[in-house]
Amino acid sequence: MSDIIHLLPDSIANQIAAGEVIQRPASVVKELLENSVDAGAKNIRLDVVQAGRDSIRVTDDGKGMSPNDARMAFERHATSKISNVEGLYTLRTMGFRGEALASIAAVAQVELLTRMADDELGTSITLSGSVVSNVQPATSPVGTIMTVKNLFFNVPARRKFLKTNDTEFRHIMEELERVALVNPTVSISVYHNGNPVLELPTGSLKSRILNVLGKKLDKDLLPIQMLSPLGNITGFTGRPDGAKKKGSSQYFFVNGRYMRHPYFHKAVMMAYDQLIPAGTAPNYLIYFEIEPAMIDVNIHPTKTEIKFADEKAIFNLLISTIREALGSSSATPTIDFDRSQVIDMPIYPGRLDELPPSPKTGANPHYNPFSGMDVLGATGIGGRKSQTENIARRKAKIPEMDWSDLLTKFNNDAPCPVVPEPLFPENQPQTSVNKHFVVSSPCFIYKERYIVTALTRGIAMIDFHRAHVRVLYEQFLSDKSLQRIEQQRLLFPEVIEFEQKNVPIAEKVMDEMNVFGFDFSPLGGGSYSILSAPALATNTANLFVQNVVETYIQEGLPTGKQFAELMASHLAEHTAMPYGHPLSPQEADSLLAKLFATAEPNYTPSGKIIISLILQDDIEQRFH
Repeated sequence: MSDIIHLLPDSIANQIAAGEVIQRPASVVKELLENSVDAGAKNIRLDVVQAGRDSIRVTDDGKGMSPNDARMAFERHATSKISNVEGLYTLRTMGFRGEALASIAAVAQVELLTRMADDELGTSITLSGSVVSNVQPATSPVGTIMTVKNLFFNVPARRKFLKTNDTEFRHIMEELERVALVNPTVSISVYHNGNPVLELPTGSLKSRILNVLGKKLDKDLLPIQMLSPLGNITGFTGRPDGAKKKGSSQYFFVNGRYMRHPYFHKAVMMAYDQLIPAGTAPNYLIYFEIEPAMIDVNIHPTKTEIKFADEKAIFNLLISTIREALGSSSATPTIDFDRSQVIDMPIYPGRLDELPPSPKTGANPHYNPFSGMDVLGATGIGGRKSQTENIARRKAKIPEMDWSDLLTKFNNDAPCPVVPEPLFPENQPQTSVNKHFVVSSPCFIYKERYIVTALTRGIAMIDFHRAHVRVLYEQFLSDKSLQRIEQQRLLFPEVIEFEQKNVPIAEKVMDEMNVFGFDFSPLGGGSYSILSAPALATNTANLFVQNVVETYIQEGLPTGKQFAELMASHLAEHTAMPYGHPLSPQEADSLLAKLFATAEPNYTPSGKIIISLILQDDIEQRFH
C-alpha cells in the first residue's frame, strides 16, 4: 500500500494561509497599513481602484527595507518583530507572524518599491501568485510603496463572492478607521478611483476622532481615564442622551490594536444601566494599555480577538471608570426640585411692633363632624340619631343610579368599530386576524397605547401607533402618492454628517430621495445640507435621512419598487400618531376600519405585531 500523506506545495500552502488572513480587499489594506505604522511612517497614502478589485497601493515614508529584507518579507513566517518564544509576550507592534505579505502575494500580483535612508538606490520586486518574476535596484523615495493588483486573480471562486464596490469600499474604510483612530500622529490620505476621499492631518486624539467619525460627536464624548496596576484605561464615552438604537460608534483598542470584546461591551452597557432607553447603545472609544504578558493576541488570524489574563477585574474597573466619568460630568440625573412655583417671600425689614395685628379666629369645641352620619352602620358616632333617620337622610341626598342606563350610554358614546371576527382553522396560528365576521362591541384606549375591544371569541388589543403606520404605509404606496407628497423648503436648512466609510452609500441614497421631495447640497467632508423635505417630515428631516441611510447600510441598496416601499415605511413611521396621542372613540373606530381594509392588518411593514388576541378560553382559565 502506497503512502498517501505528503507535503503540500508552497503555492497551495500559501493560498490556504491567505484564506485565513486575506478575506477581501479590506484585509489587504489592514495588513499594509499596519506594516507602514510599524515602519515608523509619519505620512501614509492609500490609493484604491474599484474598491480594491483592480488595485490597492499604500505609500509611506517609513524606514524602508534593505534588498535582502525586501526579498525575505514575502517568505512565510518571515518577521522582524520576534526572534524567540519570549518575544511573543513583549510585543507592542501590529504584525509579527510573517504571514501577511506571503498570503497577499499568493493570491495577487504584487509590486514592491522600497529604500532605506542610507541607501542610494532602492529595491524593486515583482511577484505573481507567490512566484518572484523580477528583482532589481531602482530609484525610490525613502520608505515603501506596495501595490497589490488583481486580487484573487488565481482564486476565481473567492473573487466571485466579493460584494458590490460600495460594500467592499466601506469595509476598506472601516479598516482604515481602526488604524487611524490609534495613530493620531500619522497623517493619512485616501483616494478612490483617483478622487480624494479622506484627508486626516496629525493632531490630538480628540481631533482625530472627530475627523474620522464626524464633528457631530464633539458635544457627545466625555473623557475617561483610570490608571491602575492592572493597566490604564483612557478614551471617550458618550453622554446618555446620545445613545442610539443603531449606528453608534463603538471601538475597543488594546496597546494600539483594534479588538472586539463582547464581555467588555457588556461592562459598558452595565455602566449605563437605567440611564439610556432599552434597545439603545452609547458611543464609546476605549483604549487599554496592558502589559503584553497579560494578554494573548495570537488566538485569531486577524488578531481582533484578544484574551486577557484577568478579564473579570478589568470588567469591574471599566464599569467604575465609565460611571465616574458620567457622574463627574453631570451626565447622570440628579434630584432637582421644581422651584418654578415657589413664591419669593421678602423678609420684613422693620420692627415687630409695626406689623399688623393677627386676624381673630374662633372654634366651636363641641362640633362633631360625624354627628348625623351612620359611618359605622349603627347609630352614628354621636349616638343621637337612629339608624332609620340616618338612612333616610342619605337617601334624600344621593340620587338613585340605573346601571343599565349607564351601560347604554357607554355604548352610545363609544360606538364599536366594525372589527373582523377571526376564525382559527387548524393550520392557522391564533394570533392572526381574518376578515370573515364582524361584531359590534365598545372599545376603549388602554395605557394611551392600545385600542381594546371585545370579540365573540375573546378580546383584541390593537397597538394604535403601529396600526396607523400600516394604514399610512399603504396610503403612501397607492397610486404613487409618495411622488405627490408636498415638498416644503426648510426655513433653516439642517446639516447632516456621515462617516467617511458611509459617504458613497449615503450619496446614492440622497440621489434616490430627491424624487420624493428631498433636496440636498454637499458641504464637503461628508457633510450635507438638507434644503427641502416632504412636508410631513420637515420636523424630523435629519433623523429621517439618517434612518434611511442606516437601513441601506445594513440591508443593502434597494432600487425601484423596493426603494419606494422603504421610503413609505420610514415616512409612515415618522408621521404616525405617537403613543400618548389623545384618541377619541370615534377616531379609534375610523382607524380600525382603515386598518382592516389594508392588505396585511396584522403586521407593520417592518414585521412588528399590530394585533394581539386574548381568547375566551384563556380568560376563563384565569378564573378557575
